[in-house]
Amino acid sequence: MRSAGMYVGFAVLTLAFLESGCVDSTRTGGTPAVGAVPPEVTANDWLNADTPQTLADLRGSVVLVEFWATWCGPCVQGIPHLNELQAHHGDKGLRILSFTAEDRRTVETFQKKS
Repeated sequence: MRSAGMYVGFAVLTLAFLESGCVDSTRTGGTPAVGAVPPEVTANDWLNADTPQTLADLRGSVVLVEFWATWCGPCVQGIPHLNELQAHHGDKGLRILSFTAEDRRTVETFQKKS
């Protein structure tokens, strides 16, 4: 059984990048080498962020990048774990960036139902 609070925390604690282009590998020349500066991320819309986020702005933080969808059962089941990680490690610099190809309306409807 789902609890509403389980998903509300996810909405508050993570940044959802909606309809994202995510990483443009053509711009970066392909897959970066281990230890290299990662390619920048992009999104068409943002939730839970006043301004667009960049990996450059988050340098020095531990950044967990997650890809999810409202229709993906395992993605939805992982939300409480992500909430727990953020609650325990957010004050130590953890940032969770969640990417979805879904539009704002779909994600907001999901948040309200969950």
